[in-house]
Amino acid sequence: MTIPTGFKPMLAATLTKPELIKFPVWASPKIDGIRCVFFGGVAYSRSLKPIPNPVVQEFAAAYASLLEGLDGELTVGSPTDANCMQNSMAVMSKSAEPDFTFHVFDWFPLRIPTRSDEMGYDRRSEIVERRIADFYARYPAEDIKAVPQHLCVCAEDLDTLEARFLADGYEGMMIRAHSGTYKCGRSTEREGGLVKVKRFVDGEAVIVGFEEEMRNENEATRNATGRTERSTAQAGLVGKETLGALVVRRFESRGMGEPYGPVGPEFNIGTGFTAAQRRDYWQGRDGLIGRVVKFKHFDHGTVDAPRHPVFIGFRHPEDMG
Repeated sequence: MTIPTGFKPMLAATLTKPELIKFPVWASPKIDGIRCVFFGGVAYSRSLKPIPNPVVQEFAAAYASLLEGLDGELTVGSPTDANCMQNSMAVMSKSAEPDFTFHVFDWFPLRIPTRSDEMGYDRRSEIVERRIADFYARYPAEDIKAVPQHLCVCAEDLDTLEARFLADGYEGMMIRAHSGTYKCGRSTEREGGLVKVKRFVDGEAVIVGFEEEMRNENEATRNATGRTERSTAQAGLVGKETLGALVVRRFESRGMGEPYGPVGPEFNIGTGFTAAQRRDYWQGRDGLIGRVVKFKHFDHGTVDAPRHPVFIGFRHPEDMG
């Protein structure tokens, strides 16, 4: 089958009016790779031109029936790598032999439905899951994944999930209306078919202390529902000799960004670190007091301390101003 008549990849609107979100919505991490949709054993880019890489097209031809209508992103390397987009450009090269992954987030109904039987995202995502399961059952060595979808029923669910995606290294979040149809072209905020959420901003703060990462050695018990749970009693918490969180405060600056005078309350930055960073920063913590860190956080709902701060890195005075 060739590209269906009238088909265009659905493109995302950008969230500017959170009040337009109609819950429940499906939320997933934003993956910055190369957009790809499959029809007739051919891999097409966002502009509906065949992707020029022979390895990608061999993949498309070999698994044509299972890939038909699937829509997603091709990545080379980890989707949380800061250089994911740059790394993934290898799939657009005629000479490269990229080790790529196809991350599937949607499926286009191969017959454009009528108004009476439009297929919502809840049904399309089920088809994606079944198609991926079938794919793995027959070809377990191939690297194709369904982008995880999370059903959010309120704004608090979205905030918590977005913070988790940011901490994992993703650049944002995509949301889809539960019953939203596949629109050929760009969605709108009001339609909610596909909306990009990127609500964090960068901030800076000075380190004033540290909290150690703890291991819970309180006795495990089962609650009334049969789930395992542990008390959080302080006596049963044992230090892991790694960083749990940086304790920081915002500051006023004077001349060349030099910290001068604390502003606002202390708060913790406890996510965004690798295991190696947690080890090294704890071991060298005495030398980090007074260092300025850069972090990202939600730019909404903040009263005093930033909401869901995520560590980015250290700032040097000569790079501040």
